[in-house]
Amino acid sequence: MADREKGKNMRISVAMATYNGARFITEQLDSIRLQSLPVDQVILRDDGSSDQTLENLRVGTGMEDHTERKTTGVCGEFPGSGGRDGR
Repeated sequence: MADREKGKNMRISVAMATYNGARFITEQLDSIRLQSLPVDQVILRDDGSSDQTLENLRVGTGMEDHTERKTTGVCGEFPGSGGRDGR
């Protein structure tokens, strides 16, 4: 069976962590959008950026802001992902 047929019923999510990534965020999201299999959702966690990262997301993509205003560091962004704390 072709790869595309195998992925027919598969849902694809992308998780991204950002910190002061305004210069890169548009290119990163374009890369995700242009993948051979369509992405169903992008979950983005920002760790308190002080640049225009979040503003670029809102203006460029129309994404909703569900931002929690706290910083957690790289290992706290996606609990259970096998970070340094092993959870």
